[in-house]
Amino acid sequence: MQIAAVRRFLTLLLFLSLACPVSAKEVTLSDRAQKIRAKFIELRNNLDNTNLWEEYLKILPRSKTDFKRIFDPDDFSELYNNSHEYIFILNSAPETNRKEVIELVVSITKRGAPGCCDAWSALHRVAVTYAIQDTRGFLSSLKFVKASERQNVIKFIADKENHRVFEDYQVIIDKLKNLQEQQIAKEFENARALRMKAKH
Repeated sequence: MQIAAVRRFLTLLLFLSLACPVSAKEVTLSDRAQKIRAKFIELRNNLDNTNLWEEYLKILPRSKTDFKRIFDPDDFSELYNNSHEYIFILNSAPETNRKEVIELVVSITKRGAPGCCDAWSALHRVAVTYAIQDTRGFLSSLKFVKASERQNVIKFIADKENHRVFEDYQVIIDKLKNLQEQQIAKEFENARALRMKAKH
């Protein structure tokens, strides 16, 4: 009985020893991903350095396709692991770089993007943060793009499963109304209504 248990234990150990090298295999990063990771590490330790911020923002993806390729690839490679860290750091940008962050978010989402899951959820949180903290700046970027692209950005922000607890969305609408931007506020309301009708 004990011998059988020991054999099962040794078999399990052998299986794990063979499996571990595969699971722990280092992902080979593209040159672009390596540069982003290196600049992120540098920036993380020097958040007040505006030059580093400009360099980091300059090398980040600026389109939906590039963003997906680096942070949400289908094979879970590149910077998929901990992708949220590379994006959440944008919420720490100094005031002098806010406009660049907002333009980056709009540039990535203006062709349509999902507001949930992994890296996209992190970008969604950044978009909401800036839409509240710098509503005028966010509004300016929305007005700069085509109406159809603006709709895509708004749909991205509205893409939240449970709007009943998504209070920040209403805050954005209220801020827009306080700025007398009734039309865009209405677009946010319409996007919310459509999202609430969706099944998921």
